Amino acid sequence: MTSGNKDRDIGIFWYISLAAFIVLILPPVLRFFVDVGERWIWILLFSGSTSYVLMPVAIRISKSRNYMDVPEGRKDHDNATPILGGVPVVVAFIVSLAINGVISPALFSVMVASLIIFVVGIMEDIFGVKEWIRLLAQAAAFGVVVSAGVVLKLFPPTPIGHVLDLALTFFWIVGITNAMNFIDGMDGLCGGITVVITSFLGIIAFQTDQPDLGWLSIALLGGVLGFIPFNFVPKKNARIFLGDAGSSFLGFVLASLAVLGEWSENDPLVSFSTPLIIFGVLIYDIIYTNVARIAKKQVKSFKELLSFVGRDHIHHRIAAQIGDRKLAVVFIISINTVFGLATIALRNADFIVALVLVIQTLLIFLLITILEVGSKKRNRRKEDRR
Repeated sequence: MTSGNKDRDIGIFWYISLAAFIVLILPPVLRFFVDVGERWIWILLFSGSTSYVLMPVAIRISKSRNYMDVPEGRKDHDNATPILGGVPVVVAFIVSLAINGVISPALFSVMVASLIIFVVGIMEDIFGVKEWIRLLAQAAAFGVVVSAGVVLKLFPPTPIGHVLDLALTFFWIVGITNAMNFIDGMDGLCGGITVVITSFLGIIAFQTDQPDLGWLSIALLGGVLGFIPFNFVPKKNARIFLGDAGSSFLGFVLASLAVLGEWSENDPLVSFSTPLIIFGVLIYDIIYTNVARIAKKQVKSFKELLSFVGRDHIHHRIAAQIGDRKLAVVFIISINTVFGLATIALRNADFIVALVLVIQTLLIFLLITILEVGSKKRNRRKEDRR
């Protein structure tokens, strides 16, 4: 690698992060944060500095081994880009939680299961794998978290209710995992959505004394914050991508956090709607896109639904309307932030307020859909006049 490339990857912030990593890994420093009751700050700083320090290493390995995402077909980037950005994020996430040392069965299950998703994702990035292998890995990861009791509890505690809870948990985890993978199509989008969701999940976790949820959220937040400066660069192309391994990993961990969290002790509407609202962008994208593909007969089987790729996701559609990809990313992340703020209000809401917030979320998506449909009709009329 040339000197110029090294300077581009390693600057003053890298050396600051390296210094922070060296200081934070010292046992007395961790003990200090534990003693003052701010263990979460250590996890955030350690995860963030670890990810940031390792990112240039991932860039160099990607380039030297030719693990690159080459622009073609539906892809929006202009240059071949390294795809091992998920590796530092995963290392930061796992190591920060392991050194933290307080690992419950539920937390451990999420760590192990997420590694299954990540390993298969790496295989997909480097070698390519069949859709059924990816789905099998997601089913195996689901089995790991379920064995530790990470299951949705929405139905009555009967045998049928338990089966329904398991089925709903499976579809939730697999759906969100793949939705995050599908939406990873523009610089900063996948990372930005993760930052928003983990931030609000972390806030709720510490408001409600859910340490597992809080530590997992903060560890993931730190890892992604170390990645974003290399992925979302103003007026420049990304230096590195998450790859399928990174985006699937993020989706799986986020889906597991939603299942792990306790959102309300008394109000079923709050408990049910909180994760739906904060994951609203991902849910809207996967439903809208797949329904549109089925309606247009672009896919005719479940296998085709899993493997079909196209430029019809929410970020493609918004970018087409705005005319700028980076502004489209900011727009989508801003919408996600609005939903995150709604979940904070939802936490202590009564039934009526909760219902209003749910309706508000649905109306926002309805307005976006109306604008998209209207814009398409306008463009068609312009083409007909020509």
